[in-house]
Amino acid sequence: MDYMPIADFIAEKRFVRHLELIEAGFNPATIARATARGDLVRMDLGIYADPVASEHWKAELAVATCAFPRSVIAGASAAQQHELCDVMPHAISILAPHVSRHKTALITPISISRTRRPEALTEGIEALDVAGYQVPITSPARTVIDLHLTGDEQSAAMSLVTYMHRGLDVMELDRLSAVFGIFDQLAPVTIALQLRAYG
Repeated sequence: MDYMPIADFIAEKRFVRHLELIEAGFNPATIARATARGDLVRMDLGIYADPVASEHWKAELAVATCAFPRSVIAGASAAQQHELCDVMPHAISILAPHVSRHKTALITPISISRTRRPEALTEGIEALDVAGYQVPITSPARTVIDLHLTGDEQSAAMSLVTYMHRGLDVMELDRLSAVFGIFDQLAPVTIALQLRAYG
């Protein structure tokens, strides 16, 4: 394939794995030439981006989820994006299927939690637009739940207080806390916070 198809391909996809380019019919020489011309930007080992998308300020989030198919931005990174607490993660936190792998080690620091539970990758997930690339990320409610399951106590408490203070969807929080088995733990706290707000 020549220059135009690969340029069109990357412009449509925004972020792609090297394997996706090969499977689409682009040989390594074509990929190398396109990269040398600046039509592709090598973001990390085995990850490429459209030149415009590569400069997006949240491009690292796209790189992380592109590298690990079906993964989701979660935990501390999701909390940071939703501004639920003042956590400053040292790496991008993702939740990935147990079988999701990337061929080579990445330069981008990524903290991976793996799951065998299908609902962990579908319940309370929304999309964050990064230059036209849809990055899966846990919703604010789901992020609060995850922090209570795996985060430190301070971040978990702060995220819940922030969520309630903003008047976000308590029913969704209750639903997800039931799905992930912490309804009995969380409900009394949410009720107390609601009573305090109306008191």
